[in-house]
Amino acid sequence: MAIISLVLMVASECVYAQTIGTNRFGVFGGYVSSKTSSASDAWTPGNASLWTAGLAYQVQLEYGLAVQPEISWTAKGAQFTNSLDQKLNLSTGYLEGGVQLQWGADLLLFRPYVLVEPYLGYALSVKERLGESVCKDFDTAGLKRFEWGMGAGLGVEFWQLQLAFKWFWNIGGLYNPDSATAATSVGLATSGALENAKAYKGFMVSLYIFLM
Repeated sequence: MAIISLVLMVASECVYAQTIGTNRFGVFGGYVSSKTSSASDAWTPGNASLWTAGLAYQVQLEYGLAVQPEISWTAKGAQFTNSLDQKLNLSTGYLEGGVQLQWGADLLLFRPYVLVEPYLGYALSVKERLGESVCKDFDTAGLKRFEWGMGAGLGVEFWQLQLAFKWFWNIGGLYNPDSATAATSVGLATSGALENAKAYKGFMVSLYIFLM
């Protein structure tokens, strides 16, 4: 029992030394579930399942605080269904940057925490699909390129790993009538579903691996 206790104490001190009070660089990837609203009676909005991946740098502060700037490629989207059971699938890929403010209690072996994060993004890709009709051109897609919003959530950190759950809310509208076209079926469907829709919202679950 004495040997086991000694091993556990040494292991705890090693984990503590590698995680607490050190600034470090990491990579992450995760799952994104997002949707948007629709003011159109013809289209019912639903969730789209997409992904995120990026880089992070964690800066440890005092009193349990940490700042974690991040840059990522984050895909957000939505799915709409009409009375004819047609499906309009929408996905937008953003180059996104955010700064997380974390606060958590150091429990030696792990650190649970809560987070808030403002972020900005610029869309570099878009895909709108209605049946066989597909649009990948921002000049005619009818979507805004810039996004900004807030995230809030919680996570747990152990050694070099961090698992986080975060709700996010893009602020403002999503539709850009200046770049919309109704010349195709997908363009007509997009303008009908998104003209008065709010921007993306949803949640993401991310796993971080920090490098010493």
